[in-house]
Amino acid sequence: MTHDRAFLDRLATRVIELDRGRLTSWPGSYATFVQKKDEQLEQEALAHEKFDKKLAQEEAWLRRGVKARRTRDEGRVRALMAMREERAGRRAPIGQVRLKIDAADRSGQVVFEAEGVSKSYAGVPVVRDFSARIMRGDRIGLIGSNGAGKTTLLRLIVGEIAPDAGDIARGTNVEVAYFDQERESLDPERTVVDALADGNDRVTVGGMTRHVYGYLEDFLFPPERARSPIKSLSGGERARLLLARLLTKPANVLVLDEPTNDLDIETLDLIEAQLSAFQGTLLIVSHDRRFLENLVTSTFVFEGDGRVVEYVGGYEDWRRQAAAAEAPAASTSSSAPDRLRSLESKSGAPKTKLSYREQIEFDGLPGAIDALERERSALEARAASADFYREAPDQIRGTLDRIDAVAHEIDGLYKRWDELDARVK
Repeated sequence: MTHDRAFLDRLATRVIELDRGRLTSWPGSYATFVQKKDEQLEQEALAHEKFDKKLAQEEAWLRRGVKARRTRDEGRVRALMAMREERAGRRAPIGQVRLKIDAADRSGQVVFEAEGVSKSYAGVPVVRDFSARIMRGDRIGLIGSNGAGKTTLLRLIVGEIAPDAGDIARGTNVEVAYFDQERESLDPERTVVDALADGNDRVTVGGMTRHVYGYLEDFLFPPERARSPIKSLSGGERARLLLARLLTKPANVLVLDEPTNDLDIETLDLIEAQLSAFQGTLLIVSHDRRFLENLVTSTFVFEGDGRVVEYVGGYEDWRRQAAAAEAPAASTSSSAPDRLRSLESKSGAPKTKLSYREQIEFDGLPGAIDALERERSALEARAASADFYREAPDQIRGTLDRIDAVAHEIDGLYKRWDELDARVK
């Protein structure tokens, strides 16, 4: 089970969906599932429209005062009662979050400018000699393992913490809305409605005044849930509440630190659409590769030891540029016979079936990838904890090094998967 759509597209051959209490099996990739699901919902909507029209006609017939108790009409009355029960029992698809970002006035041309910025914790460099200029309208993704320093860099850029060295200048008329990864801005003792509206019964969103309960229903909080304390909320509910509150604030810079955590895929799709239409500046940290790929135009990549490198384009653009940069080094370090054998192996020989050993290896790759993904998740959760940087420096370095090592191992397994998969198709 995962919310990573790129991961699903790569590995899944069947999608099992739980929708309105029913399990449905959809053969094919995730992209195929999305297409087929949309078609099913369209057909369902048409069927409901026809049903509701028929029901309205029967209700009108009954209201006209026809002597429906006559024997020949009793069947029609019973059919109407059955239709009423069917309509009452109908379960619509789960509500979708309706978002509208309230944009502030435009910022200046230069939004932030960093020069030689460095930050360390417990003697371990998290950001080292970072320089960049963020312009109005830039859409920047931050890529790196948890604990690498992405949140620290965001907080440095917006001025929440001070650098150990270097300077960060903020441009004119910059209005920042910050979605924080740790949900620290939510008081667990307050109710959902109080956290959103501070005791008011109305909020202003996109220049329009809304009743607070109606607005919260847009974010899938029915009235009874809106009166619940924040400490009772799930991770996904807390994320939706933070988004709801964030979007009531006029902003021309959105800083989103892991906004995709705990959100369902339908909500992710809607947030993507809204952020795509946002005219301001975006800074986004996310492990959802598809989310970054669809939104950002450049990336800040944490390459270890506090070094942050800017690449043009999204996640896949970074992967291609990084691979191209590694290729010359790899070719110069290999021996001539090795290069010759590599060329010979790629000389256009026809595809062959996998050998017995290769088939065993191929079958075991999903399990091996899954085990490494689980190890990485555990390490990243540790690195993301509030107490992580209070550990001994060698423990911090060991954890961060292992996160990087696991990431390289996972990339290697995916490459091997692609090599073998290309031969069995």
